[in-house]
Amino acid sequence: MRIQGGTVLKDRLATRAQVELLPEGEFPAEEFLPTLDVFYYRTGTHVETFGRVVLEAMTCGLPVVCHRHGG
Repeated sequence: MRIQGGTVLKDRLATRAQVELLPEGEFPAEEFLPTLDVFYYRTGTHVETFGRVVLEAMTCGLPVVCHRHGG
């Protein structure tokens, strides 16, 4: 599993060998998204109302999993 923008989770997930935590913005979306098998979009208190991130993933041909409230 690769999580871009996931370094804030390092204390919780650092012991997981299958988890790669990348800093936010490490790769542009057009480089990062094609390296994934599935894109899972999760929001917290911030909700992206237009869904740009989801559209970018779909444009790369990725299956997308998201909640009906997120984009």
